[in-house]
Amino acid sequence: MKNILIILSLTFISLSKVYARASIAKADWVRGHVTKLDPNSKKAVILKKGDLLYEDTSIVTSKKSIVRVRFANNSVLTLGQNSKFIIEEMKNKESTLVNLLMGQLRAKVDKAKTGQPKNKFIMKTRTAAVGVRGTEFLTVYNPTGQNTSLVTIEGEVAMKKVVKKRGIVDQSHVNSMTEKAANSSTSKVDVFEKVLSESDTVIIKKGRFSGVNSNFLKASKPVKISAKQFIALREDAALESHIKEATKLKGISSKQIEEVAKEIDAVEVVDPKKEGFFNEKTGEFAPKSGGILDTSTGIYVQPPNDAKYNDGTKAYEIDESIGHVSVGGGYIPPAGLALDSNKGFVAIAAVDNKEDEEKIKALNKTIATSLPIPKEQINKKSKINKHQLYFSLGPASINSELSDINLVSNTNNVARESGGSQYTFSWSKVWGKKISSEFKISQLEADVQQSYNSFNTEKQTKTLLYLNSTIGHKTWSRFSTKFSLILKDILVPTIRGSIQHMGNDYSELLKEISPRFSLGTTYHAYKGDMFTFNLDFDIIFFAAVSITNTQSPEVVELMPGIGMNFRAEGRWKVFTRYFVALYMRHTSEDQDVKIVGGTAINNDFKAKYTEDSVGLILGYEF
Repeated sequence: MKNILIILSLTFISLSKVYARASIAKADWVRGHVTKLDPNSKKAVILKKGDLLYEDTSIVTSKKSIVRVRFANNSVLTLGQNSKFIIEEMKNKESTLVNLLMGQLRAKVDKAKTGQPKNKFIMKTRTAAVGVRGTEFLTVYNPTGQNTSLVTIEGEVAMKKVVKKRGIVDQSHVNSMTEKAANSSTSKVDVFEKVLSESDTVIIKKGRFSGVNSNFLKASKPVKISAKQFIALREDAALESHIKEATKLKGISSKQIEEVAKEIDAVEVVDPKKEGFFNEKTGEFAPKSGGILDTSTGIYVQPPNDAKYNDGTKAYEIDESIGHVSVGGGYIPPAGLALDSNKGFVAIAAVDNKEDEEKIKALNKTIATSLPIPKEQINKKSKINKHQLYFSLGPASINSELSDINLVSNTNNVARESGGSQYTFSWSKVWGKKISSEFKISQLEADVQQSYNSFNTEKQTKTLLYLNSTIGHKTWSRFSTKFSLILKDILVPTIRGSIQHMGNDYSELLKEISPRFSLGTTYHAYKGDMFTFNLDFDIIFFAAVSITNTQSPEVVELMPGIGMNFRAEGRWKVFTRYFVALYMRHTSEDQDVKIVGGTAINNDFKAKYTEDSVGLILGYEF
């Protein structure tokens, strides 16, 4: 009996915590399987018509399920199938904040009265903030592609992409802002009011579309959608048509389309260029007008390059080869194709002819700006920044050893560096999606000491130059191949078996320019928004070189040889255009040497050259 009383008491306390706060909304209409998770509850329950809803309540709809929620400020929200959102906050029964985690959301919000907050309804996703100013709109959030897409049915909506100051999308930025608000007297609504007042917020008016995705730094400039789709979306306020099998929209006359187009044009707004644009400097972007929004994936299907411009609607038209508008305002891909959140247009069955392959490629060009950029590819900011300049500085060591092949003279001359440093300046450019080039000049300064058996000469200061011109090709998603032409100073120790020969000092190291080329590959081991890690491996081929020793009658001939180079680099993006990196490099080369002329006992030697360096890189992209 005592245990039962304890359980009942705990249950009462738990329920009192939930219901101590006044409800801020209720389920106005439910269709299908919809669940809710109340605050402080661990188990979701079936949501029924008339259920009261509180702050921090989450609602999930299953396939072919819909729920309509009415808030205390008379705002009405309809959540489509396969969707989830959280009611986060209502401030003074005036402004509502909800978090759309996935799916479709349609809202109708009364216009704010004088003295009320500017945005009566605020919605957030992981990449965007949306402020509703007395309007009706449809939004779709696709967590797979991180697309937030919005069409305004009536009135106007404000939308802003949530980014860090560094310009890279930060999925947790919204959460960090609201956590900060939770630890202060500032409400979450006030936080988002401030965010939506910033200069890069776009205002989406009637009949227009705007989107946020990982490809661009800002929300796209609003453009007109297909007038036919607008008509269908306006009619399906309850989203009921979206849970039925998609059927082609019929019975819309050209007269209806022109009348709707006039309604949309009557709105006071300056539309961007009808063909769309992208400004690399500002990051502003507008797709081509007249496209269709796929309300399942959030992908905006643009009219193709050869699309016809309609003077009546003042937008481009999409013909049936690109797809259809469905009843309810959805999108139906061309026959035999499906629209995938990551891959774009894909064939439902295997494609066995080149014509169909080309068709799919052409279709995917119309949605390229809506697809997420795969991790294997460079991020959008790197695409914008075609050039890279960097300067590196770090310690370096060299070791050049000459050995008697036949052990006739027991010669083992070695040149070793101590206290060296290497400076490098590099300029690289991306010429397209796959081709890049780099020009690099390095200078290595070192105090080098030559050793012969147990005898050491005095240290000599040497400056070695290195010129490298490289062409790169992105061969696979994680591998690039490259070809380099190289001019490099090399050091060769004295060739004689004694430091003094017939009264001449042979301790001077020989330096000569060695032409060479290399074939290599870069493995892109990791590529994130802020950090990348690459591994390089090169095989080096060098030509024959003749060196005249001014202190002896011999000519030193370096035969063609082969070597290898290994390099590892970790790079961090510090600001939008600046990066730092740490690297390590090891080079090893082997070459046969012959002595021509003179009276040497043996004229065959083996040269082995190694070089090691580590360093810090400071870089700039533009």
